Amino acid sequence: MNVQEQIKLFETLLVELRVINYYSKDNFDSIEGKAKMYVRKFFGDNSHYLEEFGKIRYSPMIFFGDSDDSYFATSFNSGVKSLCNIITIIIEDLKLSSNYEVAEINEKKTKITTSSTVNGKRNSINTKEIHVLIATPGDLIEERELLLNSLESKFRRSGYEARCGYRIIVRGWEELASQSGYGQDIINNQILSQVDIVLAAFKHKLGTPTKDIETGVDRSKSGTAEELLYAIRNKEVNNPPLGMAYFYIEAPKMSFDSPELKLAMSNWEKLKAFKEEIKDDILYKSFKSSEDLLSTCCEDLVKNIEVYFTEEKSIHKSSNEINPTEADLKMITNYLDSKKFSKITFEGIQKNIHPKFTDNYILGVVEKFPEEITRTKIKGEEAIQNLRRAQ
Repeated sequence: MNVQEQIKLFETLLVELRVINYYSKDNFDSIEGKAKMYVRKFFGDNSHYLEEFGKIRYSPMIFFGDSDDSYFATSFNSGVKSLCNIITIIIEDLKLSSNYEVAEINEKKTKITTSSTVNGKRNSINTKEIHVLIATPGDLIEERELLLNSLESKFRRSGYEARCGYRIIVRGWEELASQSGYGQDIINNQILSQVDIVLAAFKHKLGTPTKDIETGVDRSKSGTAEELLYAIRNKEVNNPPLGMAYFYIEAPKMSFDSPELKLAMSNWEKLKAFKEEIKDDILYKSFKSSEDLLSTCCEDLVKNIEVYFTEEKSIHKSSNEINPTEADLKMITNYLDSKKFSKITFEGIQKNIHPKFTDNYILGVVEKFPEEITRTKIKGEEAIQNLRRAQ
């Protein structure tokens, strides 16, 4: 779900809340529940917005036996107003997050039919977004839930989005409506064919084999395997999704007396065989916990986006052709402001901000926006002269 769709959900809640009052509040619990659910989905279980929701009071702290309905109505309506205010702030938070642009949702839903590359890099589905499919077998419930609910927000709030210039959109089979058809085929057609990256994680088993619905013959060793192989071995489409894979570091631990031991060992051997099978097709990594997986995925995603995906602007343009993003401008000016002039170097900027910024790009940003460079310590004209001398 992209950011515009997220905003729409919260805006719908505001519309519904406008008709809620103390004397007409039948749907209030449902609306409040949706607000909390959306926050958990888009911002994570530890979001401060959930804490803010919990502070709202919809009834008076003190009341007396002769208190009339208007006394309770005032408190309830005040609580609803507070809820509306928080939702409004959430909407602004989403709008102000890096790389947000007002655009029609339909424009963001462009399907991949034939992908292409530019200068050896991939084109994303949307110039501002990278769609990531989370592919996991059934034994990664906790890890999957964490990736689905927290990967987007951690990527944004930890600065990875600003670093690479892209927002990630996490996708999963959970977003699909119940419908007729073979489940894996529906996932392939409606999600897998439309994503930029397939992020697969495995713990102790490979999963259930998929089949050719017409012949009944096994098609792939599991749904997760099929999705990952679509990314790393696909010869049928130009520029398929990028594949990423992670394997839990520990083998299953079970008692020799367990009736499930034989099945567990069989699943483990199948997973090891698959891992061996793909070792020449993908550089995979290990993880030791849910949080470790989340952190590693964020680090790897930003690196892969920087290396493999087409940037909206070219960072190799000459200085008079520069059209920098606000994020680049802010990062460069903040860095310049933190240094004495004698210590400003292109190498320092490249090392601390972005290794792919060329000297001309950095100089071009400073020359085009000298007023933004002016700070308490430095002036734009001096910064330009100093950087020119450093070339």
